Amino acid sequence: MGQLGYVNKNLAKMDKPSIEILNDDCLLLIFEYLPLKDKLKIEAVCKRWQRLSSSIWWNYKILVSNHVVGDYPSGMSQSIDYNTFKQISKNCARHLTTVDLSVIIPHDRDRLLSISDLRSIFEQCPNIQALYIIQCFEDIQLKGLRVIDYLKPFWKQLTKFGYFYSYNVIPNEDLFEILTEMTKLKHFYIDTAFDEKFLKYLSKDIEELIMENGGRICFKTVCEALKNTKLHTLCSSGLVMEDKINLPENCHIRNLALTMTHMSDNPNWAASISQFVDIEQLNVEMNDNIDDAFLNAVADNCKKITFLNFSGCSRVTDSGTTNLKTLPKLRHLSIGGLVNVTGKNLGRLPELEVLDCSKSENITDDSLYEIVWNSSRLRFLILNNCKLITNNLIKIAIKATLRRDNGLILNMDILSTKINLKKVGRKSPLLKVYRHISYLLECGSNYNPYFPTIYDFYVDRHIDPNYSRIIVN
Repeated sequence: MGQLGYVNKNLAKMDKPSIEILNDDCLLLIFEYLPLKDKLKIEAVCKRWQRLSSSIWWNYKILVSNHVVGDYPSGMSQSIDYNTFKQISKNCARHLTTVDLSVIIPHDRDRLLSISDLRSIFEQCPNIQALYIIQCFEDIQLKGLRVIDYLKPFWKQLTKFGYFYSYNVIPNEDLFEILTEMTKLKHFYIDTAFDEKFLKYLSKDIEELIMENGGRICFKTVCEALKNTKLHTLCSSGLVMEDKINLPENCHIRNLALTMTHMSDNPNWAASISQFVDIEQLNVEMNDNIDDAFLNAVADNCKKITFLNFSGCSRVTDSGTTNLKTLPKLRHLSIGGLVNVTGKNLGRLPELEVLDCSKSENITDDSLYEIVWNSSRLRFLILNNCKLITNNLIKIAIKATLRRDNGLILNMDILSTKINLKKVGRKSPLLKVYRHISYLLECGSNYNPYFPTIYDFYVDRHIDPNYSRIIVN
């Protein structure tokens, strides 16, 4: 008998129907939609609900210090406080793979987690493979405890580790010892004011290295330290660059981000592009070394590229965008903050799924017509602060999405444009317009922030900022 038949049969027998007539599967489905705090409360209702509640935590794999990442049927990102954090860590113990303490709990800024809390989580959660630390721990400050000693039994099991140097939770010597212990480490994230010595302690099996604010380190030094490793993803902001890019020997790099970099003395990065033929994702946002010659060389040589971001590169003009249409696999293109680009040379990009033109004030309706009309896979068009965009583009988007046969919805951000939706008569079920779309950056442990390609993290920011609604459907 189906679930509905079961319910109807029991309803017929009762004068006053109760939720208890629902079978376990129906109750579990309802529980999935409850806010996190209510999920904790159902344990106290009765023995049956207590038994069932143990089954609703299996999909929560990532515990972050201000929210939990799981599959939310309600499509909401749910904030938590200190006590809820501790309780959820206990309930999710068997399923957690990541603990991310890279965000201070917003409701408890004066209450720090203790190193004892973290050790307790590790002891309860045998499957943890990733740890991200930012804040000082309460009992480290009070008792002078060393993180390295207190968590020594658990370092070897980690494959991902993130550390925010500026908070000085771990002294340099301890960090080097920890990295030596992490023989399985494949992903390392480090942020702020570090020196280059840590590089030699990384495992030869390292695959991903993300370095924020690396202004003290030369790119050449990084490459020298990482040659003959398994590195496929290298991302950094603020590195000291030379006139040309020389990737590591026996290079396997497929994903490269070199952002917020000042101009070298005589930049000629286009001459280095032959090393980039296997690059699949490239982010050079706010990099003063990027010019039209570099982008044209990328278009000519890097046919595997799926992601390209050169937002904020002030030396780029329309000439640098002319040949992007020849990249056959390009799915994500970010051209925000470009004062010398109108978009007139973009042309047809049939595989494009995301186009971010934020703050490129000279982008026009005409320059985007062909993309909107022909890119049937386009899912996000970010136009905030594109001040020349009008209702004419909306009209084209309506017609374009009405002719789609793949069911994909085009989501448009129209913040600070000239678009007036009150004057738009016709509608399309495959077009959704938002005041402000942005990409969630609160959980760096779950993805690489340099490559925002997880569509579930695009959210509508025009609602309550504490509950950002995921807009993908």
